Amino acid sequence: MFELPVVAIAVASFPDVASEAAFGAAGAQAVVIFALVLVLTAVALAWVETATGLRRVVAVLLGIASGLLAVLMFGFGSSGTWVVFAVLLAHSAVATAVIGWLLVRMSNPVQPSRVGQ
Repeated sequence: MFELPVVAIAVASFPDVASEAAFGAAGAQAVVIFALVLVLTAVALAWVETATGLRRVVAVLLGIASGLLAVLMFGFGSSGTWVVFAVLLAHSAVATAVIGWLLVRMSNPVQPSRVGQ
């Protein structure tokens, strides 16, 4: 997930990279930062004991963010010039979707475990 800030900085810094972004410079930065904040939120929710409903809401938002990252990926991939950003965004889209899936699939830490009793 370290590639998301790289993409955000590249879109903000280089006008020719921003011209190939599917949502424009500001939209691409918003999508990338939104996805990064959601991933960090998902990691925090997985780390602490939280309700299942909150984790599911964040997982759905991660799925939406993954789709938006995929749209950005196709925009950079179809340009032919900045394919390296398409590869970075492909990894980010898959990783975001997997984190959301794992957030839903993990056992509820609020319920007590009876393992070993």
